[in-house]
Amino acid sequence: MREYQVLALELAPVLRQAPPFIAQVHRLLGIVEVYSRDDLKAGALEFIPMERILKNALELEKASTASLGHQDYVVKALLAWFKNDFFQWVNKPECLLCHNTDQAKITSLGATKSSEEEHRRAQATTTEIYKCQQCHSTYRYPRNNDPLVVLEQHNGRCGEWCNGFMALLHAMEIPARYIWNAEDHVWCEYYSASQKRWIHLDSCENAFDEPLLYARGWGKKMSFVFAVSETLIVDVSAKYIDPEHQIPKQSKCDVRLLGKCVRMFNAGKWLAYNAKLTDLFLDYEEARLDEFYTKVLRPHYEEVAQLKGPSVATKTEELKPRETGAGEWTELRGESGK
Repeated sequence: MREYQVLALELAPVLRQAPPFIAQVHRLLGIVEVYSRDDLKAGALEFIPMERILKNALELEKASTASLGHQDYVVKALLAWFKNDFFQWVNKPECLLCHNTDQAKITSLGATKSSEEEHRRAQATTTEIYKCQQCHSTYRYPRNNDPLVVLEQHNGRCGEWCNGFMALLHAMEIPARYIWNAEDHVWCEYYSASQKRWIHLDSCENAFDEPLLYARGWGKKMSFVFAVSETLIVDVSAKYIDPEHQIPKQSKCDVRLLGKCVRMFNAGKWLAYNAKLTDLFLDYEEARLDEFYTKVLRPHYEEVAQLKGPSVATKTEELKPRETGAGEWTELRGESGK
């Protein structure tokens, strides 16, 4: 407990003086906590057609010549099912009254703060308002954040797609982390036991191990990309942004101050995880240290070395423009590949 108090005392004045971007990065720390919720695993597993996923994984494995492990093919099968048969992209949601889906007959009226009921039900903080030109009704579309509600509705945009897929990975006990881009996109990664590295996944695009998809395929200019797990927050910008598409990092914040803050953030995460392991292993100190080294330190140091070297992704060429999202929307976001 004393370590937490000392760290909090050191961090508090830094955060009070930190610019908005560093405060925004700090808020990312708790984004993965929801996936440890007791009811989430059982609830999320109910959505997965497990027999189908495992059958498809075996078929992919038999047909492939890649040096991947069985876990990797399971993830590939899950990703393809999620994209092609389960989740749906939403530009303008269908009318709740007459079920009109004609995008030309639906008008966006902007967004507002979610109601108390919307927040209570699904942790929504923002709700979009639409008017149907067919039946003239006005209706609401909460941007839900509760993973089980997101899976139940199985539609949305980048945030919902990432949130839902993260929930499924955690439910299947596949190590996963949340990837946040400062220019408004999110996706996932999972830790491949066979490849001994974190592998890029974008459920919106059915993209597997294509980290340069956004820069070279979408033409997206980016400043920072952070990976967030239970034990670490890591700047993985070098993995996802090539020099041509790099927005100068210093345009967002003092890079040295950000680095100091991230080290302090990780110290807090490591203290919390170590406390969890202490409770789990009780008097087995050697087992606790081995678990901490195996699950936290070794993958982290391996990744630090990988980020300094050339890309080891299985696909770095012939990357496609964005598939999801209306054309005008993707152009406004700088993701149309132009």
